[in-house]
Amino acid sequence: MDHRHCVRHLYNNFSKEHKGKQLKDCMWAAARATNMAEFKIEMEKIKKLNMKAWEWLEAVEKEFWTRAKFRTNSKCDALTNNRCETFNSQILDYRDKPIITMMEEIRLHLMGRYVKMKQMIAKYQGPICRRIQNKLEVEKSNSREWVPTCCGDKSLSKFEVTYKGNICGKQYIVDIEHKTCSCGAWDLSGIPCAHSISALASDDHNIEDYVHTCYSAVSFAQAYGPCVYPINGPDLWPRNDREIPLPPPWRRQAGHNKRRCKDATDEAKKATTHANKTKRVRQKNATATGVSSSSQIEPTNGVASLSQEPPPAPQSQSSSQVTPPAPPSQSCSQAELTHAIQLMQKIPLSRRSNFGVSTETMAAASEASRRITKLYMNTQALK
Repeated sequence: MDHRHCVRHLYNNFSKEHKGKQLKDCMWAAARATNMAEFKIEMEKIKKLNMKAWEWLEAVEKEFWTRAKFRTNSKCDALTNNRCETFNSQILDYRDKPIITMMEEIRLHLMGRYVKMKQMIAKYQGPICRRIQNKLEVEKSNSREWVPTCCGDKSLSKFEVTYKGNICGKQYIVDIEHKTCSCGAWDLSGIPCAHSISALASDDHNIEDYVHTCYSAVSFAQAYGPCVYPINGPDLWPRNDREIPLPPPWRRQAGHNKRRCKDATDEAKKATTHANKTKRVRQKNATATGVSSSSQIEPTNGVASLSQEPPPAPQSQSSSQVTPPAPPSQSCSQAELTHAIQLMQKIPLSRRSNFGVSTETMAAASEASRRITKLYMNTQALK
């Protein structure tokens, strides 16, 4: 078993004391280096930037965090624990439950996944898995920049591969028979690198035949060949006279619930995003129909605004005698009061695009209130 550190978590600890994008890039480049020559070049860059950062990384065993020192028998060049994080995210809803319930739900989850993977590989057509095939296609494209030269050994399997147009620059040794390249990438991952692909193509070899068998579709089908068998529920389990085990007493853990706080924060962000999106759509629709953001929505129920009072009826007046206006009767005032209240109830709420009450609506409401107050005072005076 090959034990490694997650470089992402390693960098989190590293960045607490040594910050900067240059140090970050150099550290990740050193971790991705597949041979010791490239690793030492990146470490020298870190040493020139920050001596203490270089000492911090030198104190960590290289076998745990750089590809240049990984074992080649595992055929895995992963630098992070994303696979573990992916599995943990899938069982996130099960982990907080009692032990038996948690194990049963994980078992059902794995049962469904095994069936899904079997169905997927049954439909797939190809010698190697899809993701590995995609990586191989990228390397095939990169191999165009490399020129292979056979050395003429007995098996005709050793090549010197040189970067195109740079004879004295980058060059590597490829051994097709032993499936190795001096860059270290083919040995580590089991997937032919660009240098080895250029050598294989020169002899018209099938590139897919030189991918490690662990990436083949047959190996994938064998990995998911077994199945998780169903079991009966607790009601059908064998009975005995032993004491039923009880769960431990519940205790509130110290600190706040990070998961609950995260869910609440996510819900608040979603609500804010939805409100902003709705507001933008309304403003866009209002602009498209020719209504500016400062204009109100006109009423559609045909009710006239109270600020537009009907003109007074013409009165015949004598040039010699002017009669003073008679005080309104109680019945007339009561009818006008009822009519004003009905108009008040029918006032449409004109709104701006930002959901605020418009100036016209406020003026109409103020006018209606003034008229109701005046009629009420006249009625009280008659009493």
